[in-house]
Amino acid sequence: MVRIQVFYKGDGLSGQQVHISWNGGTTSSGRTDNNGYIDFDVSGGYGKIYVEGKLVHDGKIEGLVKVPRIY
Repeated sequence: MVRIQVFYKGDGLSGQQVHISWNGGTTSSGRTDNNGYIDFDVSGGYGKIYVEGKLVHDGKIEGLVKVPRIY
């Protein structure tokens, strides 16, 4: 399982659109919960994480990944 937390100034942000573009062509997407988390039932790997359409992470994605909200 992969868990993403979207934060801004140390606080989790709810309702953020998160999109993962996995190397190999598959995608995962959804919105964060009230604490800024979203869980994906995948084993992990390499790819890019976008929050509200902006690239926030490029590389290994596994376990808990905390990413900033970029305005």
